[in-house]
Amino acid sequence: MEPAKTISQQELLEQMQLESTRSWSFNWSFSWLRSLFGAALVLVGAVLIFYILRELYLAYYLMEGNVLINTIINWLADQPLLHETQDIPALVIGRGLAVMVALVAFFLFAMLCVSTACKFIGAGMNLLTRPAR
Repeated sequence: MEPAKTISQQELLEQMQLESTRSWSFNWSFSWLRSLFGAALVLVGAVLIFYILRELYLAYYLMEGNVLINTIINWLADQPLLHETQDIPALVIGRGLAVMVALVAFFLFAMLCVSTACKFIGAGMNLLTRPAR
């Protein structure tokens, strides 16, 4: 019968350090991927917010708009209620309502992008700064 091999404390310490380094290396690369994805989402959210502000300017000051907003406006303008009344203020209210609906939808999507990005960046930074077990 063979005697059980005993591991010295030095060998055990070296083995634990090797596993710790391997784990930290994996966490470090994974956390940077998460942080980069979060930063990309922040960029998308910022572009959408800029787009919303641009649409507000175009819609209310220049009376121009984007394809999406014009589609909503045309759909509202084609409603029978507006044709029956032939009311110009109703068309203006319809245009304002369409612009606001589109802008609120874009704003909510932009905020979703930004909040998701913050979660990814926070999780990535947490993994980056957390000591490996």
